Amino acid sequence: MEECSSIADLVRKFGEAPHKVPEEGFEIWHYPLGTDSSMLYSIHVSVWPDQSSQIYIHTEPTDVPDTPRRNPFWAFWRSRA
Repeated sequence: MEECSSIADLVRKFGEAPHKVPEEGFEIWHYPLGTDSSMLYSIHVSVWPDQSSQIYIHTEPTDVPDTPRRNPFWAFWRSRA
């Protein structure tokens, strides 16, 4: 994510976020990574009208079954760069 110099660059490299939540004055884009050990992992990007952003990993407890995968959840991000 730190390789992205703009929101347009983020979309070009990782695609449109599958889920966007409008907030007052900005949006939060969610890029889901999956579940592991009863925790849901996702990347959240706060997108502002001036195209500034803040990117962070979000976790929360869940009762959703673990996501089947061959690699750890963070490999998703690394493989898409």
